[in-house]
Amino acid sequence: MIERRALERTPLNQLALVVFDGIPGVHPATVRNISAAGACISIPHPFFASEFKLSFDGFHRTIVCRVVWKGEGMYGVSFVSGWCGHKVGTHA
Repeated sequence: MIERRALERTPLNQLALVVFDGIPGVHPATVRNISAAGACISIPHPFFASEFKLSFDGFHRTIVCRVVWKGEGMYGVSFVSGWCGHKVGTHA
């Protein structure tokens, strides 16, 4: 298989929470691996949102994610913003 990721990912397997605009509730997820630019997550229920917020700390801090690919229960995401809504690659 040809590796297409720009950055190497670090295995993580950490529980997290996600929220989707227009979909009520907080949903569990597992972040399987992560890099500075994105992650692979698994979510037990299918969803159709193209973006969502991810948190490791009960939504004290969030990161906006955009879905890049989907598989059975697995989603590859790129980070649209850093923690607390800062754009990735900026220090503002």
